Amino acid sequence: MAAPQIDNGYLMLANEIVEHLCHYRISGEEYQVIWAVWRKTWAWHKLDERISLKEFAKLTEMKKPSIIRAIKKLIDKRIISVSKKANVIAPTYRFNKNYDTWKTLAKKLTYKFVSNKANDVSKKANFAPQKPTTDKGKRAPKETIKRKKSNIYSKEYILSEILLSKILERRANFKKPNLQSWAVHIEKMIRLDNRDSDEIEKVINWCQGDSFWKNNILSTNKLRIKYDQLSLRMEETEPEDGVQTWYKQKLKEEESANGSTTLHG
Repeated sequence: MAAPQIDNGYLMLANEIVEHLCHYRISGEEYQVIWAVWRKTWAWHKLDERISLKEFAKLTEMKKPSIIRAIKKLIDKRIISVSKKANVIAPTYRFNKNYDTWKTLAKKLTYKFVSNKANDVSKKANFAPQKPTTDKGKRAPKETIKRKKSNIYSKEYILSEILLSKILERRANFKKPNLQSWAVHIEKMIRLDNRDSDEIEKVINWCQGDSFWKNNILSTNKLRIKYDQLSLRMEETEPEDGVQTWYKQKLKEEESANGSTTLHG
């Protein structure tokens, strides 16, 4: 039976940071990395600390490719910063408590449904509307519910175009689909399946470069059905030392005069 006591150590968090994170949408993997950074820094009354991938894996029980992906996203959002000095293997991590500098996220996409008779359609998502009946007990004709078209600049439409463009690179005569229909499946992935749009794009690019999956994922509907399988397979094929290559590239781009570099995304 677990019996944690503050005498064995504790972590102090400002309510202001907690409240801001409550409405700042990030993935579960990103939250796990944040907690790992806090555990290795603020829990020891430090502002920053060198943390290896092995330590992240031990704390989060995540695979290294997932950790690398989460770190990159947090840097891009300016929630954490990473610095690396010459001849030091493990980078130094710091949580950015100035949330005003965090990257502004787009509002969550939602769809509204319209009907010729608004009273016949329930506006509550958790309760299915009752089917209307006539005086004779027969069911009345079902109301036609139309879904609003996706904006061509919306995430779901753009991701649908990315998948189509990858397919057309291999098959110029591929029958052009209805991108509005394709966008519906992507929207469901984001809204219902809680998939991250950046991650969806990464899976699309990976599967369309894979010799097996590129000919099996030819629609967004199939992408949604096979998403978990694709994501797991993608993680297995990513190189374990991918973070080292990535750090080297970033360090060359942002090399500072004092011999150390800080990456803020």
